[in-house]
Amino acid sequence: IPLEYLDCIPTDEILDALAPQIGQIFFQLGAELGLSIANLENIQSNNSQDLAAQNKEVLFKWREDRTVKPTIRVLVQALVNIGRGAYCLQEILKNVDLNTLRRSEEVKG
Repeated sequence: IPLEYLDCIPTDEILDALAPQIGQIFFQLGAELGLSIANLENIQSNNSQDLAAQNKEVLFKWREDRTVKPTIRVLVQALVNIGRGAYCLQEILKNVDLNTLRRSEEVKG
């Protein structure tokens, strides 16, 4: 993943594309990203049959919680720490223009 992408905040589209690729480890991912156990249990009960929805909710909650800037770097580290690796995210980012990513940050910021 190019260095200039690492400090950017992932867009909705990036998180949407990543969610179905994470698999059954949403709980570990959520814990790694700093979500509370109560939050994760809520997510699990809200979407008990839909793994992609669980992953998506974890990713969006993490991005909303601004205690730590939710950058792609943090996301990469979390994916590596749970044994998922960053390749799935790297594939998604191939189709993302850096300028678009930065502009979406300015709009949200």
